[in-house]
Amino acid sequence: MLEVRAKVHDRFSVEFKALFAGDDGEDCSDFALNTWIFIPHSLGINRSTYDKNMFHRDVRSNIRLRTPNYTLEGMLDKPLRALSEALRGNVEEEVEFRLKLFASIFKSAVRDEAARVQEAADMALCDQVVANCREVLAAYDTLEPQVGEAHRYKYRYVREFLHHIAEVYFSRLAKWMEHSYPVTCEGLVKFLSEVRIVEAEDDAKSRLRHHSLLKKYVESALYLKTDTRKDGKAVEQFWFGMAAGIAMIVSTLVALPFQRHLGNYPSLIFIILVVAYMLKDRAKEMMRGMFSNQLKNRYFDRKTTLCIKETEVGWVKESVDFVKDEHVPGAVMRSRGRSLLEADNALLDERVLLYRKRVHLNGEVLRRQYGADFTGINDIMRMHFNHIVQQMDDPEVVYPAVDEHGRLEERRVAREYAVHVVMQLERNGVQELKVFRILATRDGIAEIGC
Repeated sequence: MLEVRAKVHDRFSVEFKALFAGDDGEDCSDFALNTWIFIPHSLGINRSTYDKNMFHRDVRSNIRLRTPNYTLEGMLDKPLRALSEALRGNVEEEVEFRLKLFASIFKSAVRDEAARVQEAADMALCDQVVANCREVLAAYDTLEPQVGEAHRYKYRYVREFLHHIAEVYFSRLAKWMEHSYPVTCEGLVKFLSEVRIVEAEDDAKSRLRHHSLLKKYVESALYLKTDTRKDGKAVEQFWFGMAAGIAMIVSTLVALPFQRHLGNYPSLIFIILVVAYMLKDRAKEMMRGMFSNQLKNRYFDRKTTLCIKETEVGWVKESVDFVKDEHVPGAVMRSRGRSLLEADNALLDERVLLYRKRVHLNGEVLRRQYGADFTGINDIMRMHFNHIVQQMDDPEVVYPAVDEHGRLEERRVAREYAVHVVMQLERNGVQELKVFRILATRDGIAEIGC
C-alpha cells in the first residue's frame, strides 16, 4: 500500500508524508516513488545554480514506523494490556518503549476520531468519543501503582502528553462547534477543564517549548536508526581505478615507440612525455565521465539503511537530476496540465527536477519487533523552498483597474508563482499519480492544492 499526503509545514516548507506498507503476511516489499517538480524558468533554477547537494540539503526525510491503527475504544484492549505487562516486567527499555507507543497510538486515535466527528457532524458520536477518551485516560491512571520508582517520571511525562493531546484536538473541535452545536460544545468544554493540567509556569512560550519537548520525547520511540552513504561507492572507485589504468596504457603506448627510436634526443623525448601525460590526463577524465554516466543509470545518489535497534529492516535509495520534457512520461506531462499558452511560450519553459526514491522493506523482521502491529513506515519528507523563492519578484504588485462605478482604482494583488509536483507511486507493477500545486510568493508559501 502506498499513500501520500501533503500540507504546508511553515512559510518556506511543504511536508509530504508517504506511507509504505506491505500486504499482510508479505515477507518483503519494494516500492518506487518518482517525483517530478516543475519549476518556472524565471526563477533561475538549473544544473549550474542548484546542484544535487543543495537539493539534498533542502529536502529532509524523517523515517519512522507507522503508528498502529486503533480507535480510542480499541486502545483499552491490546495496547493497554501490552503496557500493563511491560510495567509488571519492569525491563527499562521495554517499559519506555511501551509508554511512548501507547502515547503515539492515543495521539493518532484522538486525531482521527475528532476528524471523523467533524466530518460526520454527529453530536452523538462526539459524546461517545469523549466518553471513550475519558475512559482511556482513567485506565492509564489505574496503571500507576505498577510503575517502578525508576520509571515514574517517564510515566508522568506520558500522562502529561496524553492530557495535552486531548486538550489540543478537542479544543479545536469545540471551536468548530461553538456556534452550531452549543449544547455539545458545553459538555466538551467541561471535559477540557477536566483534562487540562495546570502548570507551574503558565506562560504561553514556556508551555509551547515544554510540549514540543514532550512531543519529541514520545515520538522518538518510532523513529528508525538511519545510516546514509553514497550508493555504489565501492563499485564507483573500482571503475575509476579502471579509468586510471586505461589512461596509463594509452600514455605508455604513445610514448614507448618514440623512446625506442628517439632515445638520443632528450629534448624531444621530454616533449613527447609531456604530450603523453596530457593525453593520459584527458583519457582518464573521459573514461571517468563515461563510467560515471553508466553508474548513474544503475546506482542512486544515496542509500539509507533502516534499522530497529541493530536489526536492519530495509533501505531507501534516493537520486535527483534535471530532465528534459521529452524524458518525462506522457501520463505525468498530462497530469501537469500545461495550458496552450504555457506550452507555446518559450519564455515560460519550465525546469523539471526528477527526484527518484526506491524503498525496500523486510516485512517479516518488521512484524517481529516487540510483537506490535507494525506493518510499514512513514517517510515524512520536508521540502524547503528558500532557494526557490529567492529569485521571485516583489510579493505584491499594484494593479490599476476600473471598479463597477467606472472609477479608477489601484488594487494590490499577490504575485504568486506556481510550482507543480507530480508523484508517481508504483508497487507490483501498479502505478498511481498524485498531483500537487504549490503557490508561493517571495514572502513564502501561500497554499498547496491538488
